[in-house]
Amino acid sequence: MKNYFYFISNLKTRLIGDITKDNNKNTPLFGKIKSKKRECMNDYLIMLKSFVLGTELLFATILAYLGLGKEHYYIFGLLVTVDVITGILASYVLNKDITSKKMSVGIVAKMLILLVPLILATMGKAVSVDVSLPVDVFINMLIIGEGYSAIANIYTIIYKKELPEFEVLKLLLDKLKEFVEKMMV
Repeated sequence: MKNYFYFISNLKTRLIGDITKDNNKNTPLFGKIKSKKRECMNDYLIMLKSFVLGTELLFATILAYLGLGKEHYYIFGLLVTVDVITGILASYVLNKDITSKKMSVGIVAKMLILLVPLILATMGKAVSVDVSLPVDVFINMLIIGEGYSAIANIYTIIYKKELPEFEVLKLLLDKLKEFVEKMMV
């Protein structure tokens, strides 16, 4: 909780940061850009940083309200990043097509999976049922699934053959459905 309040108290500093300072004039990137273009670039960077930090603040607020720790979500995000990078390399090694559409759909799908434990925690909070154990199990299984996927991609890169996929999500959603049905009875 202390980190959450520290994050909020320093949001303005993190948001603006050194972007608005004009000490980048002599760098190769900003040295050749005219003053007006530099201001537009600064405005764009401030807007982008605002969006990222605003999203992080919203996410941290939701997690704090639901009583969930954000460490698991950060670990999941890191493993998704590692999985995507190793997946691209594995596809390259196996001479498979890599399309931005496939990759975008995969990343969006993985991020949507994160909504499931948030929805479950919200449902539990709304009906005053402690669902912290199923939420923790769900998130931990997602982390294990992403870790397995990244390891399988590394195996593919090294040995040039694929390991079978492990359908963690299907297993989790089936168990979650059973849990919710038991709660409703």
